[in-house]
Amino acid sequence: MAQGRSGRLHALRPCARFTTDLPLDLIVHGGQVAQLGGRPAAEAVAELLRRRGCRVQPPEHDWKLGWVLDVRCKGRRFRCRVRGKADGVHGLLFEDRTLIGRLAGGGFAFRRALRDLMGDLRQDDRFRDVTWLSRAEFERPRQSGYPVAAG
Repeated sequence: MAQGRSGRLHALRPCARFTTDLPLDLIVHGGQVAQLGGRPAAEAVAELLRRRGCRVQPPEHDWKLGWVLDVRCKGRRFRCRVRGKADGVHGLLFEDRTLIGRLAGGGFAFRRALRDLMGDLRQDDRFRDVTWLSRAEFERPRQSGYPVAAG
């Protein structure tokens, strides 16, 4: 839990659902998905993180996770996953990959990077209807509209 300006505790919301006009790049062959969508959106997120001084590897496709970004900010390692659906809705999950961060639910550097990403997505015209969710909310398909597999 993080403490808000009012002093009350609130849950960390490291997941987002958004729409974009960026190309989807979903590839379907013979009725089967050959490549999950979302690479252009993942590249746009990587660009935002790089503007903040993070080192970000190019997106890598993962059948379970979507497009995965390996992110390093201020000596800390994070992972960002992005997946797009045919209806243009995308899902994003930002995770602290350090042991201490995972055990503590996200360290200070993670919270700062997440807060910066939240603001940048809100201000960038390529991303619309951005809704930030807790991981539990995000993984409930009826609530979030876009689940990302845990892993």
